[in-house]
Amino acid sequence: MEQGKKIPIARCKEIAESLGYDEVIIVGCHYETGIQSVATYGKTITACENAAHGGNAIKRLLKWPEDKYQDKPARQKRKEIKKNKYGPEEYPDEKYHTEL
Repeated sequence: MEQGKKIPIARCKEIAESLGYDEVIIVGCHYETGIQSVATYGKTITACENAAHGGNAIKRLLKWPEDKYQDKPARQKRKEIKKNKYGPEEYPDEKYHTEL
């Protein structure tokens, strides 16, 4: 098995779904190489944001460089790109997806 691989978000999603969680944060550390990985998943946009904040807090504790923090979860960035591309009147209201 390869050592110190990046943790896929899909694995976080699998864990969340199989164990019934709305948010999951996974931290992996490989002692020999010093490689660390932090992955987050949230069921909704709000849960994604909360998990991302938690992931960033862990990165701060592990003293990661600030350029490795994500300001927004990938799903939120994709949603904003779609809204900007199509405009709010053409993009369906997803309010029910963002509330816990």
